[in-house]
Amino acid sequence: AAGGGGIEIVATGNVTLDVNSRILAHGGGQNCGASTYPAGGAGGGSVRIIAGGSVTNKGIIDVNGGKGGNGSTDIWNTGGGGGGGRVAIFHGGAFTDTGTIAANGGAKGMAVSDPNNPGVLVTFAENGQDGTIYVVDSAVVSPMKASAPTPKNGDKTVYTGHPDPCTIKLKWYSGYGGTTDRVYCDTFSPPTTQRGGNVAVTRGQHSVTMTVSSGNTYYWKVVTDGTVSSDTWSFSTRNWRCPIANPPPGGSPHPAGLEWDTNHDCVIDFEDFEYFADDWLNPEFGTFTLEFYDFNRFANEWRQCFNRTDGGCAGF
Repeated sequence: AAGGGGIEIVATGNVTLDVNSRILAHGGGQNCGASTYPAGGAGGGSVRIIAGGSVTNKGIIDVNGGKGGNGSTDIWNTGGGGGGGRVAIFHGGAFTDTGTIAANGGAKGMAVSDPNNPGVLVTFAENGQDGTIYVVDSAVVSPMKASAPTPKNGDKTVYTGHPDPCTIKLKWYSGYGGTTDRVYCDTFSPPTTQRGGNVAVTRGQHSVTMTVSSGNTYYWKVVTDGTVSSDTWSFSTRNWRCPIANPPPGGSPHPAGLEWDTNHDCVIDFEDFEYFADDWLNPEFGTFTLEFYDFNRFANEWRQCFNRTDGGCAGF
């Protein structure tokens, strides 16, 4: 099913949605006949209203997720509901809602029958997660506020790798209605050193580059038009740590590490091949003998390490 679309309403004055108003951006549902392997429902869309004056809703704003498909055989063959969408309302005056604003997750699909309970509709699928409804006085939170940083607090470790220091990108999404974004980043908070030049506030994601070194915590923010500041975000930097499966003394094993990194330098290279070939010709493990299957595994790690980054291997 198709996902919900999006609509944006921007006004310098008031916005009134009367009792006949319908903003429908709900996700499509799997409403056809029961299927052996039905799909899930689609996600709801998005609605944003920005008003310099008041916002009054007497109608319907619907960004609900779509319904999951019903199964034709048993409880395993059912579709999950689609996730709810997003509604964001910035109001400069009063906000009044006597209508309906909904961003609910879609209903899960049901099985036509359960072999253990004939005639009972059951399912192992799940309802879709509810979306978000965000209503705020624009005097408190301006729609110009930048958001969604990368790196962000939820993922705040940055590997500097080789060389150290190195150059990274700080990425963010601009808010609405501004002219210029400026990025500030330092090892102290609040950050005061501007990074990169002035960035025009056009729609979409923006970035600036800066040099960082390992062993630090950096704090950064985006200030729009010199007045509206984003949250202050943070990330920490460290040098590359190789996830090795057979660590040297004092190291910790890692299940996704490099099995054939014999000298523990985070790279599968010719020196490791020499160790491998020597073990092939002169087994060091008694009855253990390297076979062609082992060579295939070694060659696969060599191939995956050909495009290696940060002193280690891409994919590990």
